[in-house]
Amino acid sequence: MKKFLSILLLIFYYSGTYYIHAQDLYSAKLTSAGSQRLKVADNASLSYTGNNTLEFWFKINTQPGSPITVMGKTAGNGGGGWLLYYGVDWVYSGCQFGIYNFSYTENVFTSAFIVQTITTNTWYHIAIVETVANPAATRWEFFFNGTSVGNGLGGNQGGGCTLIDNSTNLYINGVQSYGDFQIDDVRLWNVARSGGQINDNKCVEINSASNLQASWHLNNSLVDGSGNGNTLTNENSATFVSDMASCLASAPSVTSPTSASITSTGATLGANVTSDGGATITARGTCWGTSANPTTNCLAEGSTTSGVFTHARTGMPAGTLIYYRGYATNGAGTGYSSDDTFTTLNIPTITTPTATYITSNSATMGANITSNGGATITSRGTCWGTSANPTTNCVAEGGTATGIFTQARTGLSSSPVIYYRGYATNSVGTAYSSDGTFTTLFTPATINWNNSNVQEITLTTSRSFIFTNGKSGGIYNLMINQNATGGWAISWPSDVKWAGGIVPTFTATPNATDLVKFIYNGTYYLGNGITLDIK
Repeated sequence: MKKFLSILLLIFYYSGTYYIHAQDLYSAKLTSAGSQRLKVADNASLSYTGNNTLEFWFKINTQPGSPITVMGKTAGNGGGGWLLYYGVDWVYSGCQFGIYNFSYTENVFTSAFIVQTITTNTWYHIAIVETVANPAATRWEFFFNGTSVGNGLGGNQGGGCTLIDNSTNLYINGVQSYGDFQIDDVRLWNVARSGGQINDNKCVEINSASNLQASWHLNNSLVDGSGNGNTLTNENSATFVSDMASCLASAPSVTSPTSASITSTGATLGANVTSDGGATITARGTCWGTSANPTTNCLAEGSTTSGVFTHARTGMPAGTLIYYRGYATNGAGTGYSSDDTFTTLNIPTITTPTATYITSNSATMGANITSNGGATITSRGTCWGTSANPTTNCVAEGGTATGIFTQARTGLSSSPVIYYRGYATNSVGTAYSSDGTFTTLFTPATINWNNSNVQEITLTTSRSFIFTNGKSGGIYNLMINQNATGGWAISWPSDVKWAGGIVPTFTATPNATDLVKFIYNGTYYLGNGITLDIK
């Protein structure tokens, strides 16, 4: 019985004219009225188990009303082997594969089929790939014009059927019925071809190649181009005609964008050209930008083959989210991979300088590293100086992590104001926090003028002077010595006044001696003479 469904399967039935199409220059013409078909006797290259691929070019000239056979490998009466048919479902207790053109009703005897629209007088490249280790639901995959259209349906997918088995003749047309269609470049492989391989080679005549079991170009010849000797027999005088597929290339297929070796200004980018689209690749490379789907900053990698590639890219801004993708170009256009992203490296981010436990020559300083910039921190610490943005007196704290840190600093200057900030270094460079400031503490020193009008003090730390018991009209002299260390500062009391209100700068070198003279007016000690660095 028949189920009235339209499908292209491993079986074709129809009364009419059948054409064998040669992809290059010629095709062959067969008529159903003359029972014309092509066949080849079984041999070792046509009987094997394991993964396999069947591919061919196909054009239906008249839509069939009953199933028509495209090709098959059976005893000729539907028993055993396999059939590829088109048009309507066929009840046959064997292995059937095919493509329904319209609606369908599942046939429990059909191993795998798909629903696919096929337009009259239009060429299609069709491939069926079998991966025997896959579960039933994904064992077969169908491709149209180099693109997967699904794994197929069917009630008997796990029934042990395979495209290549049974030691019987292989027929093209007329296994059970004859149809009005054309076919070209029929190939059998003992390997599961990838979608990229199918698409890249659908427009190419292939002769001897690894895993190629048979290759019938049908280019005014029935010879097997694979070299396996499977020359077809022309039954009932089929003739060749000039009618061939218009094989249109598409843009290449590119997938799997990759990035590695990221720096502050570049990275190694790449992708995988999985298909050349049926035309020679003229360029492949990568594009990057700061927004999605970049078409700027595109650079060719240099090669023109399919497969995985990488190349170094530069000129990127530091600390920036970069969008990138691969591309490949052929005569049909440019294909892009999907986007991926990464962030270029940057110097660390460091904030919040702190200073505590301040003495006359020391303090505990610190800061907060809020980001490592994408690269490992190699050093962190603090710097201080007597002017803004210090880059001297920098000492590493010892840690290399982000977060808050502090460290004790000594040997500070007796300058009235100390500027300090934190720093952090990674492979990109060194970053600094903003400045903080503080004043070092001074140790009080009382000068009692009742003791003498001439007094001497040696500085062993920074001092804040306090004058007592001055007499109005009194003249007082103070000798100030730096110790062997030097660098000590003086803080003068508010009742000491200087010419023009400007505090003089006293000598801070080790072992220096300065002499200063005051006259007391009952309220203020008036600076009345200074001799610096007496030697």
